[in-house]
Amino acid sequence: MTIQDIKNRLAEVHPHQYSDSMIIAWVNDVERDVSMFLRPFEGIITEESEKHDALTDEVMLEEPDVYVEYLISRICLANEEYDRYNNHAALFDARYTEWKERYLRAHTPIYAGKFKI
Repeated sequence: MTIQDIKNRLAEVHPHQYSDSMIIAWVNDVERDVSMFLRPFEGIITEESEKHDALTDEVMLEEPDVYVEYLISRICLANEEYDRYNNHAALFDARYTEWKERYLRAHTPIYAGKFKI
């Protein structure tokens, strides 16, 4: 999935006037958080691999709804629509937390969390 795919989906559900560079910067915010979450599981990810600068760049998550909810919340915040911002921020948090929980269930080693006495 590319940033352009996310941008197209965003335009369908929430038309806006913000530039591609602003959208990319906001997607980078999510990517940076995902990178920090994945660091213990997949080794060290460099700063260069976290930054996107084009709409054709691939994103880490295959779930566009996580990005779209974050982008809508940022747009609402920039437009000073605070009630809508709170709603979309809560939706983003719920979807992102759900993705994290699914990832942990699928990728946590069997021996994790067990100890010997």
